This record gives sequence, structure tokens and C-alpha cells, in this order.
Amino acid sequence: MIRVLSFLPLLLPASGAFAHPHIFVDTALEVALNEAQQVTGVTVSWAYDEFFTLLLFEDMGLDPDGDGVLSDAEMEELQGFELANWPLDYAGDLYLFAGDEAVELGRPEARGVTLTDGRIQSDHYRPLLAPSPADGLRIAQYDPTYYIAYTLSRGVTVQGACEAIVTDPDLDETARAMQQELANIPEDGFTELLAGHLYAQDVRIVCAASE
Repeated sequence: MIRVLSFLPLLLPASGAFAHPHIFVDTALEVALNEAQQVTGVTVSWAYDEFFTLLLFEDMGLDPDGDGVLSDAEMEELQGFELANWPLDYAGDLYLFAGDEAVELGRPEARGVTLTDGRIQSDHYRPLLAPSPADGLRIAQYDPTYYIAYTLSRGVTVQGACEAIVTDPDLDETARAMQQELANIPEDGFTELLAGHLYAQDVRIVCAASE
């Protein structure tokens, strides 16, 4: 994602600025726990839409015959494509919170890239810099600019005696919040509209031992 998105425009003219995703990603999350029911890391799986997959192939010079099949050498080149240009200040569109406090994540570790039904699926692991109690931990996945839309359609799994409760955003409330964001944009200026959090699904970890 990092390689291709480097040339995408992020500044929107105030006169026509509105949140509209251009890349769609079906996501799965796997939350790793230790024996003390603390979260130690999250495995993130991104399955990109078919059109973005084609754009990535073109950008990387893969699949020149357009048959949707990559050779072993091409698949090897594709491995870790996102992580090679991962900026130091990039949050990876993944945010964890213990109460009101943000939980710090470490650098991503590649877990493999596959191609299924014309779609790239890329997996990576984000370790926590320090284990955090699982019960009550919140997870949100979003691109702040909402150029990319993430949907947890492939589920959230949690190790141990805990489960993940996923809540979709209230679209009516999101629409009202978006109108307020747009009202704050100066008419004669340019701004980076950071509204992705308004569309994020809320994931909350609940552990049986705390009941």
C-alpha cells in the first residue's frame, strides 16, 4: 500500500472536499494474548479490491500478460511490498486504546502475501511495545484521510478466554459529524480532511474472567 499511495493526492479543495474512499480492503484481525490475558500483538490481514490489485501490478511491473497469475519470481517480489517503504511515522491505520490512553505498537513484521481470486492478501504482525490488559481494550482500523475504506468482513479472532465485539459506526451520526468537519474548512483554502475515524468500526475486547 505504501508504495502506490505515495503519489495519491491528500489535499482536497475546500469547495468540493468530502470523504470518499477509493481503495477498499476486507480485513481480518487476530489478537494475541499471553497467559495473563494481556494483548501482546495483532496480526493484520488486508485483502485489497481487484482494481487496486491491478494498479499495484502495473506499478510494480508484475503480470505483464494480464492473466492474473504471477510466477514464483513475481510472487517473491511481491512479498513484503508494503513494509519496504513503511514510514517511521506511519501508524499502519491501526489504533489501540486502553481507556483513553493510546497503546503503542511496534514496527510491522511480514507474515506473507498471497494472490486469491485476483486479489492481493497481505498479512503482517504488529507487536505491542508493552503488553496491555485485554479486557476493555479498544481497536480501531482506519485511514485518517478515508482514501482507503477498511471493513472487518473477515472477522476478529482473540486467543484465550476473550472475545471481540465489533460495532459498526452510526451512519446518521457520522453524516452529522462530517457536516461539522466540512463547515470548519475555509472556503478559500486547502486542507487535509481527516475524517476516517468517523467511519471506523469499533472493536472491544471482553474477557470472561472479568465478569
